[in-house]
Amino acid sequence: MCRPDISKLNKNRSIYLKVGFIVSLSVSILAFNWTTYPVKETSVDLKPIELDDSPEIIRTPPETTPELPPPAFDTKEIIDVEVPEFVDELPPEPIKKEIMPSDEKPVVIPKIIKPMAQPTKVKPPIVVPDEPVIDVPEILDFAEEMPRFNGCESINEKGERKMCSDKKMLEFIYKYIKYPAIARENGIEGTAYIRFVVDEEGKIGDIEVVREPGGGCGEEAARVVKLMPKWIPGKQRGTKVKVRYNLPVKFRLD
Repeated sequence: MCRPDISKLNKNRSIYLKVGFIVSLSVSILAFNWTTYPVKETSVDLKPIELDDSPEIIRTPPETTPELPPPAFDTKEIIDVEVPEFVDELPPEPIKKEIMPSDEKPVVIPKIIKPMAQPTKVKPPIVVPDEPVIDVPEILDFAEEMPRFNGCESINEKGERKMCSDKKMLEFIYKYIKYPAIARENGIEGTAYIRFVVDEEGKIGDIEVVREPGGGCGEEAARVVKLMPKWIPGKQRGTKVKVRYNLPVKFRLD
C-alpha cells in the first residue's frame, strides 16, 4: 500500500483549518435562521357541475341602412355668384382717440413737416433742324456745270474751257460725218437736232432725233454721236448727275 505524503498535508494545514471554520460557521447560521410554517388544511368540495343544455341566444342589433343624400335636381337656372373682390392692401385701422382726463393737459406732439422736393429742371432737348431735302430729278435738263466734250481739262478758265470743248466736238463730228447720198441728190440742207443723255460716268445714251431736214440727215448725225468717247459729266452742287444734252448738226451743200 502506498502511504500519503504527510509533509504536504502539514504544509497546507492552516488553509484546511480556515476552510473548516468557515463551513461550520455557515452551517450554524443556516440552522438558526431555518423557520417552519404550520400547514393549513384545505378541503375541496367536489360537486357535479350542472350544465345548461339550452342554447344561448345571442341578439344582434338590427341592420340599419345608411341614409342617402337627397337626389340632386337638374335645373337650368343660372345663379349669379358674387365673386369676392381681392384687395392687395388692407384698409388702415381707425385710430382710437383716447379721452384725456380733465385734470391733465393733453400733450401736443408737433408735426414734422417734410420739405417738399424741388422739381428737377429738365433741359429741353436740342432740336437740330433737318437739312432741307431737295428733290433732284433723275435726269436734269440744265446743271450748274453742263457736260462737255473731253480734251480740254488743262484749261482753268470756265469760258475758255467751254469754247475748247465745243471746238473739239465739232472737229470730231466733221471727221466722221458723211453727207447722206439721198439728201445730196435731192439738194436737202438744214439742221438736225439730236438729243442724248450724259450719265454720271460720262457715257452717252438715250440718243434720239428730235428734228431733221430729211434725207437721212438725222440718222447720220445720231450715228456720229454714238461714236463719241466719254464726256466730262455734269455736276449739280458738286455731285455728278445725269444731264440731257441737245446737239444741233448742220448739213450744207458746197
